[in-house]
Amino acid sequence: IQTKVYAGEGAKVELYVVQTMNAEAVCLHDVGVSCEKDAAVKEVQLELGGAEVYTGTLFELNGEESTAELVSGYLGILKNEAKKLMRGTIDFVHGCVGAKGDEKEDVLLVGDNMVNQTIPLILCAEEDVEGNHGASIGKLDENMLFYAATRGIPPEEAQRLLTLAKIEAINSQIPSEEVRGAVETYLKEQCI
Repeated sequence: IQTKVYAGEGAKVELYVVQTMNAEAVCLHDVGVSCEKDAAVKEVQLELGGAEVYTGTLFELNGEESTAELVSGYLGILKNEAKKLMRGTIDFVHGCVGAKGDEKEDVLLVGDNMVNQTIPLILCAEEDVEGNHGASIGKLDENMLFYAATRGIPPEEAQRLLTLAKIEAINSQIPSEEVRGAVETYLKEQCI
């Protein structure tokens, strides 16, 4: 799948992408966004299915005061033996004085044999810019699992509930009740 978005001057675009392919599928998904002056684009993306998922998003902020936001969730990283590589690049090109770029990744590792690689990069050809990368990567807090156990919730159920909470936090940003419902149905069918 390839999605291209051109946001002209002053445009406000919201893009919602939900992928629920079967467990044998290979997903290739590419999003390209170009923003002119005062344009704003927000992409909410849930990659929930597939045996292999390759996805990428490129935002080009060509105009002054243009903005872009990507909120994404991937279910695969939450399962045993999953592998994930995230390459995030903020490129401050010459002439983008005063530009700001922030990237934050929050990864929840559930299980034992996962490989998570995060490779952030800031390229800078301008002096008066602000760029930040942040990553929070970890397993479930043992205190949280203990607390759940004291309430009669087994560790596997606590992991499932916390996994659902992460996905639901992103799913709730999708305005379509029909799409949100489809995501919930998919997760139930996958026993998540």
